[in-house]
Order: sequence, then C-alpha cells, then structure tokens
Amino acid sequence: MSTQSTPPSEITNPVTALILSAVTCNLYELFVWWPNRLKTINALLGRDEFKYGTILMLSILTCGLMYIYYDYKTAEAILEIRRKKGLAGSESLPLMTVIMDCMALTFITSYMHQEEINKLV
Repeated sequence: MSTQSTPPSEITNPVTALILSAVTCNLYELFVWWPNRLKTINALLGRDEFKYGTILMLSILTCGLMYIYYDYKTAEAILEIRRKKGLAGSESLPLMTVIMDCMALTFITSYMHQEEINKLV
C-alpha cells in the first residue's frame, strides 16, 4: 500500500526530544517521537515501509531484537532518501545504528536518525 502524504514540514529538535524522553522514562520516545520519525520516513519514501504498531509489538515479543532490526532498516531508508535527493553523506549510519543499539544506547540512534531526518525534510 502506497502513501502519497507529504512529509511534515515541522522539524523535531532531537535535544528536546531526548530530554522529554528522559523525563518521561522513555514514554515520549516510545509513543510520540519514534512513531513520528517512522511516519516522516514513510512520507519521504512515498510508501508505508514502517508500521509502528507492528514494529512495537514485534519488538516487545522478541525482547528488543526486532527493534534493532527495524532501527537498522530505518537507517537504510534514511540513506535511500538521501540518495534519491542527491545528498552526500556518510554511508555508515546503519552500522552505527546496530552498534549503538547493541550497546543499549538507543537514545543515541534516535538522536542520529532525527538529525538526518531534519536534513531531509
């Protein structure tokens, strides 16, 4: 199923999002920031690549393993969007994402992904 929605023009400040996530014991990350990032990436891709509810459920059922996989796929999608727009940049985002996620530093990958998304919006 393809989505033709336009990407949000609002840029999320990753520092503010990190602070809100810390203050809310990561509830802001799980239920606001992460779904918004996925929605923006879907809009930029022009297709429904990432379904938040499915990813959340699989992540819970696999104790976070599917989260790492989908975070990796998110990083690959960011690179795909960057290439489509003809923008240069490091190709190491997917690798860095997996390394940080495996070290339980998902807040760093969230920050990195938001920084990249902000450049694409």
